[in-house]
Amino acid sequence: MQIKELKPVLKEAVLQLEKKFPFASAFAAEKKGESVFDSTMSKAVIFVPTTKGITFTIFNGKYFIELSTDKIDTESINDCCKTLLKNEVYSNPELVIDPGEKISRDFKIEMQIDPLQKSLK
Repeated sequence: MQIKELKPVLKEAVLQLEKKFPFASAFAAEKKGESVFDSTMSKAVIFVPTTKGITFTIFNGKYFIELSTDKIDTESINDCCKTLLKNEVYSNPELVIDPGEKISRDFKIEMQIDPLQKSLK
């Protein structure tokens, strides 16, 4: 399953976490492809194996707690959410965090130089 397809499930998980904790977030990332290194001393092309993962972060009023998984599916997301909701570490119900402007945005890092256009000669 692609990370982008899980966006509605991740949003729902964060909403569930925010019912108990003053702050919650989910960060999903995927890395794959090739890494190209070129300097006056050496040149290299390194294959980067595909890695995917999701990290949930909660703030309970005193501590930040994170839980990560490399399983990219609805069941794993729900399991992580349930695990965090069971967290009974210090919680401050009087703590109110101003979340700022509500946003729903995807972030993607674009290459500055297309490696396919770079010669290794």
